[in-house]
Amino acid sequence: MRVQINPGIAAGYSATHSVTTDAHGLISLTMGQGTPEVGSVIPTFSELDWTSSVMNYTVSVDITGGTNYAVLGGAAFKAVPFAMHALTSGSGASGWSLLGNDLSNTNTGNVGIGTTTPYFKLQVEATSLDGVASFRNTDPNGASKIEFYDDVEPLYPFLSIGKGNSGTGALPGSSHISSTNRLTLGTQGNPNLVIEPTGEMGFNAPSAALTTATFGGIGRSLSLLTGNGEDIVWDGGGTGEVILKNTGTLSGATAFQNASSVALMTLRNTGEVGIGTSSPGGPFETHKADGSFVVRSWAGSGSNVVVTDVVGRNNFRPQQRFSTVGNSNYFDIGLGADDAYHIESTGDVPRISILQNGNVGIGTASPGNARLLLNHVTSSISSPAMKIEMAGANLLFYKASNGAATIDNTSGGNLVLMPAGGNVGIGTITPQSKLAVNGKITCKEVEVTLAGFPDYVFEKDYRLMPLDEVERYIAAYGHLPNVPSACEVEENGLGLGAMNKILLEKVEELTLHAIAKEKEVEALNARVAQMEAILMGEK
Repeated sequence: MRVQINPGIAAGYSATHSVTTDAHGLISLTMGQGTPEVGSVIPTFSELDWTSSVMNYTVSVDITGGTNYAVLGGAAFKAVPFAMHALTSGSGASGWSLLGNDLSNTNTGNVGIGTTTPYFKLQVEATSLDGVASFRNTDPNGASKIEFYDDVEPLYPFLSIGKGNSGTGALPGSSHISSTNRLTLGTQGNPNLVIEPTGEMGFNAPSAALTTATFGGIGRSLSLLTGNGEDIVWDGGGTGEVILKNTGTLSGATAFQNASSVALMTLRNTGEVGIGTSSPGGPFETHKADGSFVVRSWAGSGSNVVVTDVVGRNNFRPQQRFSTVGNSNYFDIGLGADDAYHIESTGDVPRISILQNGNVGIGTASPGNARLLLNHVTSSISSPAMKIEMAGANLLFYKASNGAATIDNTSGGNLVLMPAGGNVGIGTITPQSKLAVNGKITCKEVEVTLAGFPDYVFEKDYRLMPLDEVERYIAAYGHLPNVPSACEVEENGLGLGAMNKILLEKVEELTLHAIAKEKEVEALNARVAQMEAILMGEK
């Protein structure tokens, strides 16, 4: 038979025993007196540490006397660890003494349960999910509590946790949980705070049935009630109150009312907010006797005011007026009779109008078909119709003295169009180049930046087409070599730079032909002179 003793789940001590059964089929053996198995992690029985962790044993048997063991069972030791610890702890005094039925410890150190290094007079530790400690009184009317005392009030605990000795929730001290699972916080037997298992909370009451608390003794109260009446009430001592109600007429709304139950503000459970009404019909609705809506923002001795009139004026339906107290200037914002949204300044002067089709007018109430119309009767560089301010440069749109529409960069810098790509057309809506002008251009100078200028004509390896070959090419195609035809120019146009490059190439080729012809003429003249000299000599 093999007996294995393991600390926790780790491998431990293993020994074999030669045993026989008695007349009843029982086996008797003494642990620690077997033969330790070779390879046992804990080689001897005496090296087992019974204080380190829970000790488990496993019993296996091979009825043939071999080593093919079959597990019979196992369990955790209960009393053995304490007995073995007492056996190995020596004969020194433990500090524990028994006087009648009272057990006390007189040592000057600390006591640890579940730990060998306690830091407090009593320290209990556990590593399982079952908890650290349990306190229970089987008498249903008995007290089951933990109390904490000090020398200041030796008769009353400054903290008591548990059940009173009456079984009905008596208050032993400042805190306890009664037999009805009620939690009470108090001082010297007074229930300052009671929390019921159902969630109700009461102040200065033996239970949460009365849920009124008085603070400072001046009549300021807080009530938490249930049912179809008042849910929460703050009472200001007779000078006014704010009430949050949950009634059938308000369908679960939260209402702020004055002392006469007049609705000041209502928050419905569906999200609508009403001011001056208990039944808001929209997300935000206000009621005032004169039908106006006023918001004031005070700053020093003045104020800012926003007013909305129910009755419109002129071509306005209900509008908002922005102004300040004592100031005759204002801005009106509202919906006009034309269903357009208008902003007007003092004297009903239109400033911004937004039509239903999305068109916007600035300085006019009728932008017409223009998506954005800026109505500026007169404009100049000092008073432009539109100004776009940017860091270091302002872009002005105005009418010049001769009536021409003008775009000006006030910084004196460049005015760049389409730097990210695309073409610019003047007199055409289908520009095919960076700048396309459908008409005559008048300028004093045109400068073309061009790469690949035709100096290559003068290089030694350049093939100069002979004139007879040029003649045949013209006869075949009707234009010079490397020169676009008239049809190509009409269809695709011809750039000034490209044209000048072609013309220069032809001029340079003509120059080379002229030089060659000049040399031929000089050679011929020399021969003629020579022949003339010969002829003259013969005479």
